[in-house]
Amino acid sequence: MPDTLTEAQTAVLDDNVLFVLNTTDDSAQRGALAIWTIYDHPRDYPHGFVARKHEAIGGQSVTTDVMLIAELEELRRIFGDAGLVCVPRADNDDIKIVESWV
Repeated sequence: MPDTLTEAQTAVLDDNVLFVLNTTDDSAQRGALAIWTIYDHPRDYPHGFVARKHEAIGGQSVTTDVMLIAELEELRRIFGDAGLVCVPRADNDDIKIVESWV
């Protein structure tokens, strides 16, 4: 990822995409891998879809307090526009997990 985005580049990105880019970059600056996991109506937010940022560092995964709330297709668009790659849900993942993005 470049160190800074030009004004022309940021003009075409919405606030949510910039938020994902910035928080993902913050993780990378600390040596952590940001993993965004989308949940389908989790127990603590039964009204919709939630994307939570987890960080993998030193062989451990930590859930952060960073999250986005939106419709599933909107979350997918945001992560795709941020240049992240979708990782499908594994069979042994929690049933509420839809997919993850790295």
